[in-house]
Amino acid sequence: MEWPEYKAKVKEALEASKFDVAESTLLQALQWVKETGASNERLCLCLDQLAWIYVNIKDLDRAANCYKESLEIKTSILGENNPIVARACKKLATVVYMQKKYDLAEKYSKDALNIFKSTLGMDNDETQQTLADLVSLLRRLNRNIEANILQNMGKAATASVKQEDVQKTYNVKQTFLKIKICTSCNLPYDGDQCIRCSDGLTSRPEKPKDGPSNNN
Repeated sequence: MEWPEYKAKVKEALEASKFDVAESTLLQALQWVKETGASNERLCLCLDQLAWIYVNIKDLDRAANCYKESLEIKTSILGENNPIVARACKKLATVVYMQKKYDLAEKYSKDALNIFKSTLGMDNDETQQTLADLVSLLRRLNRNIEANILQNMGKAATASVKQEDVQKTYNVKQTFLKIKICTSCNLPYDGDQCIRCSDGLTSRPEKPKDGPSNNN
């Protein structure tokens, strides 16, 4: 099969909740991507979809391994200071949180928060939501002093923003462990838009050979 056929078969299987079929197809697609030297974006797509399937069937160890590999690839292509890398950190934080590995959940959540702060700004809605998730985690660990410091930092960053703008751009409800579903492909994603339906993952200019192609 070629890439479009793999995508179509996976989508059909997921829509029918046939996770075993989707998994086997994705594993075949992953092997095809590695053998053909296809784009890193496709490689990450396979890994992220596999991870999502493993979350659904409660195989959290394999889910964490897939998300970790995807994070490493995205970091190697984009560098550490990129919002896409931050979103990959959040995915991994979610899974290790589900495994009750709260120290790792804290680490990856802090990594995501620091990247969002430096790339999108402290008053950005993704930054603020990641901060809220981290505050929630710290409170779960009874580390309320640290949680209060972070929470106050977030409030200070948005103090100059008009209240009506805050209402429009930032929902205070916590989204820890929630995954967005793309309305186009009906698959999970993080961030502002689905990278499967956009050119979200691009390589550095100085390393064109390592970057993904746009032929998806």
